[in-house]
Amino acid sequence: MCGAERHTPLFEAELSRRAVLVGAVGTGVSALAGAAVGALPVMAQAGRDPVLDGVIDLHVHADPDVDARSLDDTQVTAKYAEVGARAVLLKNHYVTTSDRAYLARQAVGGIEVFGGITLNKQVGGLNPAAIRTMAQIKGRFGKVVWFPTRDAEQHLDRFPRDDAPVRVVDDGGDLLAEARECLRVIAGENLALFTGHLSASDALTLLREARALGVKKMMVTHALTDPARFSIDQMQAAVALGAVIEHVYLGTLAGPTALSPGQRDFVNIPLSDYVDAITAVGARNCVLSTDLGQAENPIHPMGLKVFITQLLTAGIAREDIDLMVRKNPARLLDL
Repeated sequence: MCGAERHTPLFEAELSRRAVLVGAVGTGVSALAGAAVGALPVMAQAGRDPVLDGVIDLHVHADPDVDARSLDDTQVTAKYAEVGARAVLLKNHYVTTSDRAYLARQAVGGIEVFGGITLNKQVGGLNPAAIRTMAQIKGRFGKVVWFPTRDAEQHLDRFPRDDAPVRVVDDGGDLLAEARECLRVIAGENLALFTGHLSASDALTLLREARALGVKKMMVTHALTDPARFSIDQMQAAVALGAVIEHVYLGTLAGPTALSPGQRDFVNIPLSDYVDAITAVGARNCVLSTDLGQAENPIHPMGLKVFITQLLTAGIAREDIDLMVRKNPARLLDL
């Protein structure tokens, strides 16, 4: 495991996915002995960590939010700054985060913070004006547009509730005019397009049209996990259209025994599935993120370190890890 690198008991516990603490990051730090899962993770201390030096996490959930979160924007930014990360991307299913990125940067130095917008109903769904405003907020730290997540048709098919979806294609499978107009704004503002919780079929239709309209930066959001659950062939098709594939640590924590109740209906993704997907599409076409922030789960830097270490142990080369957590995410953020 990373050669002769030594880890705290907390880190070893999290490798077995039954952590009893949340928060301590890196090597040589003191765990909060006796603390319960989710107890005051912001109190955990961290130092610069060679495993996490220069990393970029493109999938960071934080407070303020509707869902219970482990850290707020400033806290998670500070934790990543402590371990030497280069940047974080704040995600929220319901509100714009480019303004929050500006504020987090004011509070925490030594790290770059970015935001975006998710095209769910709370921002008007497929709303080109909302995208343009997000991108133009002071600082221009809004870099990403996620297409619908919890309001996506695929999400509602997988996790039904009494609500109508935000659709991106018509009954014949053709991209809606509203979606096409959103793509024009994304291209015009030089933003990155992330597919959200769309089905593989809808996502591929979107990516195909996005490329035709001049969108240069595209990523399939947590391709292996619920609700989209792309096959290897579908991931390869997305790569052929110019997209990269995101793999998230949260997938390994999901399933019936998940610490976070909201993840118990999601399918668990074994680490071996991530290894197979990375091998099949190539690390040059992949990004590693956390998708963390759930109150019951380890905080983001801890999760990313575990994910990296597990993949190294499983045989993924260090230079491939470097591509997936540093170089590929940097390109999506124009760094």
